[in-house]
Amino acid sequence: MKDVDFSIVIPAYNTPELLQRALESVRSQHNVTWEAIIVDDSDKTSEIEQYVTTLKDPRIAYYHNRPPLGAVPNWNYGLSLANGRYVILLHHDESLLNEDFLSIMRRKLANCEMAVARVVVYRSDRKKYETAPKWLKKMVLHLPSLFFAINPIGPSAAFAFRIEHMKYFDTQTHWFVDVEWYYRMLCHSSACYVPSAIVASYHGHGGQISGNIDTVAEAKKDAAVLNRKYRRNLPVRLFMWFFIHIIHNRSVNQTIKHLLRR
Repeated sequence: MKDVDFSIVIPAYNTPELLQRALESVRSQHNVTWEAIIVDDSDKTSEIEQYVTTLKDPRIAYYHNRPPLGAVPNWNYGLSLANGRYVILLHHDESLLNEDFLSIMRRKLANCEMAVARVVVYRSDRKKYETAPKWLKKMVLHLPSLFFAINPIGPSAAFAFRIEHMKYFDTQTHWFVDVEWYYRMLCHSSACYVPSAIVASYHGHGGQISGNIDTVAEAKKDAAVLNRKYRRNLPVRLFMWFFIHIIHNRSVNQTIKHLLRR
């Protein structure tokens, strides 16, 4: 293992402007050592590679997949290249908002196996909002099966962990892929919430995966896979059912809204 505090894995895909913002937020970190691992699944241009080359930063490793691996296998590939004591998967539409983000997380990870940062979501109309209240984030860290009903943490960039606890994403899943990973990572592990470290997540751009799929259909497909995987885990199956039939049911949501307006 290299003498590096953090491995920051950045999956990239056809959007050099997003990659640049994510990478610059890593390069702005101080009082901590890091390596950035860019795993590029782009199939159209070489702009990302050209940008990284111009930086001439030895802390940045660049890998271009030919042919493309696909989103989830690319995440796993990036994780497999990590060498640091701690790891963060930073998607190209995310960034670290404070310049001491990594140093804050390093201090917390000295006392817990996983640390979860605060997330602020920015939409294309420049509006911003928090992913969830603090109490809910803390609750899910102690009851990880709740992730299958609601994800109060948000994107993986908020999730830093010791490399010895690393697990890979389940490539058979799409909609539940991140929450199922959180669940396996948090089971039997100590975790702490770190509100002073803030991640920005940018929504509304054309490359956003969730904006290009039928989320309800994908959730149902994943549920079939995960019900087999967790056939003896009643809490996981119940929370997953609740998500599909209550939280993501349009008619139920409309009925609730109608009742609340009365």
